[in-house]
Amino acid sequence: MVRGPFNVNSTSVDAWKAVLSALNKSPIPVLWPKNLDLTSETPYNTPILPMSLLNGGSATDGAINPHRIDNFRANEWNGYRELSDPQMDALATAIVDQVKLRGPFLSLSEFVNRRIGPDSEMTRNGALQVAIEKSKINSGVFAAQVPITSVDIGKPTLYKYKTMGNVLGNPAEGAPGWISQGDLMRIIEPLATVRADTFVIRTCGEATDAAGKVTARAYAEAVVQRLPEYVNPVDRPSLNVYDDPSANPMNRSFGRRFKIVSFRWLSNQEI
Repeated sequence: MVRGPFNVNSTSVDAWKAVLSALNKSPIPVLWPKNLDLTSETPYNTPILPMSLLNGGSATDGAINPHRIDNFRANEWNGYRELSDPQMDALATAIVDQVKLRGPFLSLSEFVNRRIGPDSEMTRNGALQVAIEKSKINSGVFAAQVPITSVDIGKPTLYKYKTMGNVLGNPAEGAPGWISQGDLMRIIEPLATVRADTFVIRTCGEATDAAGKVTARAYAEAVVQRLPEYVNPVDRPSLNVYDDPSANPMNRSFGRRFKIVSFRWLSNQEI
């Protein structure tokens, strides 16, 4: 019964952009550590916040956002990132690609975590993390950092990584200026779900003569919503009727109650 939930199995790029851009140009509270001044910063694009109270301004690449650069080097480690519209489009597109490749997800755990199995892109990272890497939204920050390569950790006497690919890359990963899947989950977590409780059902009914020829046809559409209450209200909604032998047999057979929100007949042109 969450108002306005978001199904992470969505394959709509626009839907993902809308959810991730929820803070677009919204004021951001910043507590500057030098003199403990609490200010309100207005981002030029969409901010991605690593924490609730920041200690620096925008850490966005100056080539992308020249309007919000103040002490850029410090902001990489203390501030927040902004994503431009093209970057957000690239990120949303990459997320949808991963949903189509890995979904449908049956739980949020399956959506966030990596798969279990032989070493591969799907077993090294979850859907969001792979989408971040493929969208290259982190390529404009921490460019001065020397990346970790297989040469650095390739000595078998010192390092015994079974999946070396997991520890390669920029050593600044995890800093406030580096967008991670955790940062994206902070945005979608209050609304995220893997299933819907409101369904659009379309059906067709036909009448035939003795020879089996269709003489009449009608189409209908119903919007139904699954509610927390069981079909028989004798059992409380929090009860797991499948594990409780005292549960009402009707509820074990039919489960939760469905409410018809709307019903209408459809014309042939709407099919």
